Amino acid sequence: MDIARRGAYRRTAFFVLALAALLAVARPGMPSFVVVGVFFLYVAIAAVWIAGQYAQSLGGRQEVVPAWLWGLGLLAAAGLITLWFVKHWSGTLLGGLFLIYLLSGSAVAAWRQRPGLPRRLGLGLTVIAVLLTVAGSALLWLTSWRLAAGIVLALGVLLFLPLALTIGAEQTINTVRTPYALILGFLGLLLLGATGYLGVRISHSSLVLWVLGAIAVLVVAMASATQADVVLIMSLIAAMGVTPRPAGEPGHLEVQGRQRVLVALGDSFMSGEGASIYYQGTDEADPDRGDQCRRSPTAWAVLAARSPAFDGLDFLACSGARTWNVLPQPPADPPADVTLTRKGVPAAVPDRSAQTQLQQYQQQKGFTPAMVVLSVGGNDAGFSTIGQMCLAPGSCDEKADLWTTSLAQVERNLRATYVAVDDSFPGVPVAIVPYPDPIQLTRGCNQLALSRREKEFLHDYVGQLNGVITRTAGEFGFHVVDDMQRALASEHLQLCDPRNDGRPGLNFVGLRSVRGGAEERYNPRNWSHSSLHPNERGHAAMSRTFQGWLARQPSPLPPRVAISALARDRQQAALTAQSSKTLTQAAQEARAEAPLCQLGYGDDQGTCRPQGTDWTLKQIGHLLLARWGLLAFFATVLGAWLVAVGFFTWRRRSTEDSP
Repeated sequence: MDIARRGAYRRTAFFVLALAALLAVARPGMPSFVVVGVFFLYVAIAAVWIAGQYAQSLGGRQEVVPAWLWGLGLLAAAGLITLWFVKHWSGTLLGGLFLIYLLSGSAVAAWRQRPGLPRRLGLGLTVIAVLLTVAGSALLWLTSWRLAAGIVLALGVLLFLPLALTIGAEQTINTVRTPYALILGFLGLLLLGATGYLGVRISHSSLVLWVLGAIAVLVVAMASATQADVVLIMSLIAAMGVTPRPAGEPGHLEVQGRQRVLVALGDSFMSGEGASIYYQGTDEADPDRGDQCRRSPTAWAVLAARSPAFDGLDFLACSGARTWNVLPQPPADPPADVTLTRKGVPAAVPDRSAQTQLQQYQQQKGFTPAMVVLSVGGNDAGFSTIGQMCLAPGSCDEKADLWTTSLAQVERNLRATYVAVDDSFPGVPVAIVPYPDPIQLTRGCNQLALSRREKEFLHDYVGQLNGVITRTAGEFGFHVVDDMQRALASEHLQLCDPRNDGRPGLNFVGLRSVRGGAEERYNPRNWSHSSLHPNERGHAAMSRTFQGWLARQPSPLPPRVAISALARDRQQAALTAQSSKTLTQAAQEARAEAPLCQLGYGDDQGTCRPQGTDWTLKQIGHLLLARWGLLAFFATVLGAWLVAVGFFTWRRRSTEDSP
C-alpha cells in the first residue's frame, strides 16, 4: 500500500472517530465547553479529510474505500440497524444509516473516476432526476397518494440528482477548457443572483435567500469531488441534537404546607413551550423518563408565582393539552375521533401518564390554593395544524371556514371543562387566560413569510377564539385576564412589529430538539415544536401583564364575579341539553352541525387535522409545479453547479499546468 493510500485511509478513520465523538457528546445536558471543544476538533479533522480528498481530485484521482472494506461496512450497518429493530438500542439506527451514507459517498466517488463512463451519463441522470421530481410534485399536488409522492420525490432529489451533479461535474471538468469554465462560473453567479432577487420579490421575505443559499452550498459540496456534503449534513444533525441542561425544580414549586398557592392549568401557552430550558423530566421523548409537557422555569405562571401574592406554584399545565386533558377524569365514553393524549401528554411522572391535570391536583394534599389560572382551548381549535398550514406555501386563509365554523365545538368542550374546574375549586378565584395576539398587521415583514391575508386570518382567528373563551368563562363567573390579548402588542413583541429590532416575543420558526435517544434527538420531526410559541421575552411580558391585571383587582379577589342573566340562561340551556347525552352522542350532533370537519386528533378524514395536512401537502406540490418553486429550485441548483464546475475546472487546469 503506497503512502498516499495509507494517508487517505488514515484521514477517513480519524474523521469517522471524530464524528462518532461529536454525535456522542451532542446530547442534552452535556456541558457546553465539551460540545464546543469536540465540535472544533471535528471541524479540524473534517477539514483535513476534505482537503486531502480535494488535493487528490486535482490530479484526477481519489482514494476510495476498497471493495472488501466496503462490504464489511455494509454488514456492520445492517447489523446496527437490526439491533435497533430488535433491541431498540439508542444510536444503533443512526450509526447504521450514517455508515450507509458514508459508504455510498465513497461508491459514488469510485464511480465518478471510473474510466469509460458514457459521455452523456450525467445528462441522462439529470433528465431522470428532473422527471422524477416533477412527477413526485404532481402526485403531491393532484392526488392523495402521500407515500407514492414521497418515494418518487426522494428518488429524484435524494438519489438521482446528487448522482447527476457529481458525475456531470466530473465529466464536465475533464472536458471543458479554462476560458469556457470561467464563463460557466460567471453565468452561474448571474443565475444565482437573479433567482435570489426574484425569489425575494415574489415571496416578500428574505427567508427565501437562506433556503436558496443552503441549497447552493450543498450543490457546490456535491460537485467538489469530495464528501464535503457529508461533513455539512452531519454537522447540522449533530447541532440539532444539543439541548440545554434541564432545570431542577426550585423551592416555589414545592407546595406542601403552603397557604397561597397559584395553580396553573392548561396547555403550552401556560407551560412555557417555546423557551430554551425546561424542567427536568418534562422534555423527554422516552416515556419511561418523563413526558413532553415542556414546563419551563421562564413560563409566565412561574414568574408570576414569585410575586408576594403567592407562596408556591402547582404547575400542572402541559404542552399539547386539550380541554379533555384537564377534566377530573378521562371521559368514559369519548368521541371516536378524539385521542385523549398524544405522546407524553399530560404525564407528570411516568407512572401517572394516563392522569388528567385535575386528577393530579385532586391527589395532592397539604396546601391551600389562592388562585387558579387556566389557558386551554387552542389545541381544541387546531392551533398546531393551523400553524403547519400557514408555515406551508399557499395562503392558509383559504381554509379559514374549516376552523371558524368549528368554534362551536370548542365552546362545548370549554363548557365541560369549566364545569369541572368550577366544581374542583369552590371558593377559589379562577382566572381564565386568553391567548395573546401574535402578529402586528403591518405592511412588509421580513420576520415571517406570510401574506397580509394570512396575517389577518391568524389575527382574526385568535380574536374569535378569545371571544369564545371569554363568553364561556362569563357563564361561570370566572375572572378573565383580558389584558393578556395585548400582552405582546403592548410591549412591541408581536411578530412583524418593527420596533422590536427583529427580536419578537414569539418564535415564528423555533428549532429545538428533544431529550431522549439518538433516534429521537436527530429526528427532524422533533425539531419544530417551539414554533409559533412565546419565547422568554414573550413570557416575561405575559407575566407583567398578569401581575398588572391582578394589581387592579379588589383584594381579596372574590372567587367569582357576578353572572349576567343572559350568561346564566345560556349556560343552563347548554348544560341541560347535554346532561342526558353521552359524549359520543354529543360529538355526533356536533359533527352534524359542523359539516366541514370535526375538531379532533384522529386520522379520520372527517376531522380537521388530516384535512389541514392534506391541504398543506397539496400546497407544497402546487408551489413546486404551478408557482415556479421547481423552477427556482433547479435554477439554484444549476447556478451553483456552474459556479462549482467553473471554479474546480480552473483549479484542476492550474494544477496540471504548474511545473
